[in-house]
Amino acid sequence: MSESINPLASPKGVKRLCELCQKPAHLRCSHCRQLMEVSRAEARVQVVEGRYTESLPAAQLSLHCAIDLYGHDAVELVPAYLLLAEANMGSGSLSKAQSYLSQAEWTVLKTPDCSRTVLLELHRNLGRLHTFTGSYQSALLHFANYVSFHSCVASTWHTHLSELFELRSQRGAQGEPCFDKAQCAEVDQMLRVMLEAHEQQQQQQHQDARAHPARSDSLPQAAVLSHSRAMLWFLCSNSSKALGFGRKALDCIQQCEQNSLAESIQSLINQAEDHLNTSTLSGSSPDRD
Repeated sequence: MSESINPLASPKGVKRLCELCQKPAHLRCSHCRQLMEVSRAEARVQVVEGRYTESLPAAQLSLHCAIDLYGHDAVELVPAYLLLAEANMGSGSLSKAQSYLSQAEWTVLKTPDCSRTVLLELHRNLGRLHTFTGSYQSALLHFANYVSFHSCVASTWHTHLSELFELRSQRGAQGEPCFDKAQCAEVDQMLRVMLEAHEQQQQQQHQDARAHPARSDSLPQAAVLSHSRAMLWFLCSNSSKALGFGRKALDCIQQCEQNSLAESIQSLINQAEDHLNTSTLSGSSPDRD
């Protein structure tokens, strides 16, 4: 006989609540959490690579795991909603993308302390959706909100990556990458989208001679984003990409009146060059995929 009796299900009408906050409680299996993270990472890599249809099964699995872990109304579901929306937009299923974005937007509205990174991605995807559907006024509003969160998120990531880069520099060796392939792809995509938005804005300013004096305002942000991408790839042990973005950041910052980042950028360039030279002399591969 069994030494313990396990109930098949809780009695109907019984709600499990957290003893501290009295909110609905859910069992959190560590294996489910790992499955959620792995599936979301795999879906993100495929979306970044433009394989939108192939990313849908992994993105769906990530959402199902998140629901099992956090319930149907938790803000932790928003990244999965956004990932599914982006994948469906890429594959041409705009109605499904709109459905997922509506769920993400409703969840965010009920969460006042939602992170700025999530808000940034939400407004970017809503802006893209309204652009595809021809609702340009709504798209303009969401892109304006995207820009308002843009600087804060860029600054936060630049600070975080600078701290990681400083720790890596103090060790005096490359060591293991700070991000895995999926994390690196996700962060780089976010920084790339923000950088492309600034470059488009800069091109528009060049077309209008009266807006030309404002050009110097966009250069520091372009330098910050390029520097962030350079540090990201250096921390992911890809010195070739780090060197390319580092040189781009240095070119931007040298055109600014305030170039306080120049020394930090030059330090990164020097370390990337040293690593490439060392790898060439030893005959080993300089970068990791």
